[in-house]
Amino acid sequence: MSAVSPARAIALDAGAGWDAALRGVPHGIAHTRAYCEAMAAATGRAVELIAIDAPGGRALCPIAERRFAGEPDAVTPYGMSGFATAGGVPDLAARWRGLAEERGWVCAYVAQNPLLGDLTSFPASERHRRNSVFALDLTVGEERLWAGLSTNRRRQLRGWPALRERLVTDRAPLTDFLVREYPGFMARREAGPAYRMDAAGLERLCAMPGAFLVGAGDGDRLEAASLFAATPHAGDFVFNVSVPGGEHHSVALIWYAVERMREAGVPVINLGGGVREGDALAEFKRRFGARRLPLESLRQVFRVEEHRRLCALAGADPGGRGGFFPPYHAVEAGEPAAVVTEKGF
Repeated sequence: MSAVSPARAIALDAGAGWDAALRGVPHGIAHTRAYCEAMAAATGRAVELIAIDAPGGRALCPIAERRFAGEPDAVTPYGMSGFATAGGVPDLAARWRGLAEERGWVCAYVAQNPLLGDLTSFPASERHRRNSVFALDLTVGEERLWAGLSTNRRRQLRGWPALRERLVTDRAPLTDFLVREYPGFMARREAGPAYRMDAAGLERLCAMPGAFLVGAGDGDRLEAASLFAATPHAGDFVFNVSVPGGEHHSVALIWYAVERMREAGVPVINLGGGVREGDALAEFKRRFGARRLPLESLRQVFRVEEHRRLCALAGADPGGRGGFFPPYHAVEAGEPAAVVTEKGF
C-alpha cells in the first residue's frame, strides 16, 4: 500500500467539508450532499464523496459500499454522477485503483454522467457502453429551442401559455402523489433494484435544494408528476411517475422544466435515455431537439479470485459485464444476471 492515500473520503456528516470539495468543480445534483443524503435514506447505504486531488485539479465521485458474503464492492448511487473533474488529474485511474486496494473492494460500478467528464483515462476493458442519454442545450435561446422540437412536439405544445397555467407546481400535493404512486409505477415497468426507494428517501429528494416538482391531471385529480433538479452547471430529469393513462402529460412537464431551467440560467438539461438504445423512450426524448451522448460505466474487478468465488456462490457467470454488475448482486437483488440496470433515466 502506498504511504500516501490515493484519495480522501468525505462522509455525509462532514457537512461543510463536502460542500467545500464541490466548490470550483462543475457537478450535477447527484454529487450534492442533499441528494446523497436522500439516497442514503432511500437505500440504507452510507454514501461518501471520494475526492482525488492533483496539482491544479480535482476529481470527485460519490460512492456507496455494498457487501455480499461479507465482501465489499463500490457503486455510484442512483442518478447521474460518476467523476466530476476540474483541471487535470492525469493519474485518476491509478489513484482510483489504489483506493480500491485500500478499501478491499472486490468490484466497482461507476455510472458516468457524460456532461461532466469521461472515462477515457481508464482501460477500455473496464469501460462499458450500452446506451445513450439526451441532453438539451439551454443556452441557445427560446426561439432555437422551440425550432428544435419535432413537428409532433410542437403540436402537443400548441397553446402552451394556457397549457402551462393548468400545470400543478405546489410541492406538497406533488410530493404526496409521487411517494404514493412510485412503488406501483416502478412495479408496472419492472424496474430494477436501483429504483427501489422508500418513502423517506423520496420525500428528501423532493425537498432538496435545487429540486422542483411539476404535475398535471384531470380536474382536481393528479395523474402525473415529474421531479427535476439542477445545479448552476447542469440540470437533471430525475424521474417521472404517472398513473395508468397519465403518461400523455410527460411532454408538458418536460417543457415546463426546460423553460424554468433556461430562465434560471442552467446551461443544459440531461433528459436521460431509454431503457435500451434506440427504444421508444429514447426516441421520445430525442424529439425535444436533444443531442445524443454516449452513456458509459466502469465495471471493474479488482480481486479476480474473490469475484469468481462470489459468483460461484450466487450461481452467476463471472465473465458477465453486459448485464447486472457485479453479477453476484443480481441474484441477491432478485434479478436475473442478464438484466441491465443503468442509472439516470
